[in-house]
Amino acid sequence: MSDSKEISEEGRPLSSDEFLQHLKGLGPFEVAPHVAVAVSGGRDSMALCLLVNQWALRNGGRSCGRVSALTVDHRLRPESAAEAKQIGSWLSQYGIDHHILPWHGPKPASGLQAAARDARYDLMERWCRNAGVLHLFLAHHHDDQAETVLFRLQHDSGLDGLAGMSSVRERSYVRLLRPLLNVPRSRLTTYLQLEGQEWLEDPSNKNPKYARTRLREELKRSNTHSRDNSLSADHLTVLAKRCARARIALEKNAAHLMAQCCSVDPSGFVRLDVSRMRMAPAEISMRVLSRAIRCIGGRDHGPKQAQLERLHTLIRDNCFVRSRTLGGCQI
Repeated sequence: MSDSKEISEEGRPLSSDEFLQHLKGLGPFEVAPHVAVAVSGGRDSMALCLLVNQWALRNGGRSCGRVSALTVDHRLRPESAAEAKQIGSWLSQYGIDHHILPWHGPKPASGLQAAARDARYDLMERWCRNAGVLHLFLAHHHDDQAETVLFRLQHDSGLDGLAGMSSVRERSYVRLLRPLLNVPRSRLTTYLQLEGQEWLEDPSNKNPKYARTRLREELKRSNTHSRDNSLSADHLTVLAKRCARARIALEKNAAHLMAQCCSVDPSGFVRLDVSRMRMAPAEISMRVLSRAIRCIGGRDHGPKQAQLERLHTLIRDNCFVRSRTLGGCQI
C-alpha cells in the first residue's frame, strides 16, 4: 500500500473542471446517469472513480447521477479478497456503491494475463447488462497509451493497431469510456495525494516476466535519457492520435465501398464484387476484406496484417486459384 503523503516530483493534480473537459465528446449521458467504473484499487482507477463520482454528483447542474465501482477478484493471489474488501471500505466513505466480481473456475497455465483480461471485461460487462448500466469507465491513461503503441510497434501492427486505444468503444451492451488517455499518471498520483486517498500496489506490475512491465521500464529509460527519443511516451501518443485520425478517414471510405461491393446472404456467407475492390485503393479494399472475414468468422479482431496482405495480393493480382481459410472462414 502506498504512502499517500509522499508528494509526487512532477505533475499537478487533475482538477474536476479539467476532468469535465476530458468527458466532452464521450457522451451523451442520461439526465441522471448510473455509470460503472472499473476499480482495481491502483492509483489510476481510484483517481478515476473519485473524479467520476464528483462529476456524477454535479452532472452539469441537473439531477445527480450515481456511480457503481466494480472490482474483479481474479483469485490469483492469497491477499486479493482482502484487497477487494479494502477498496470497498475506501469507497464507502464517498458513498460509492461497490461490487466484487470473483473470477471462478480453473486458470490457464499459459497466457494468464490475457485470460484474466478477457474474464475481467466479461464479468464487468455482464454486471452492467444486468444492472441496466450503459457506460463503463476505464482508467487507461497517457502512459498506458504509450505502452500500447510501443507493444504494437514491436509486433508489426498495422495502422489500426498503432492508433492505440480509443476513448470510446461500443460493445454489445455497454460503452467503454476512457477519459484519461491524455492525462499522465503523475497527475493522477498527485490528485490522490491531495485528496488524502491511499491506493493499492499490484506486485505483478513490477514482474519482469510480463511484457507490459518490460515495456514500462523501456519507456522510463527512453524518457529519462533523451527528450528527442522517438520512443518517448509523448512521441508515441502523438503517433497514436495521428494514426487514429487516418483510421477514421479510412473507415468511412471502407464503409462506402462495402455498401457497393458486399452482399450478405442470410445462410451465413458474404459475396464480394472483386472488380469493384480492385478499383479501390489497396488500404480501403483490405479493410473491406478484413471486415467481411471478421463478420463471418465471428472473431473479435480481423486477421493479422501480414496474412491479410498476402490474401489481398492474390485477389488483386487475379492469382486466387484455390479455396483458402483465414480468420475462421473459408474463402
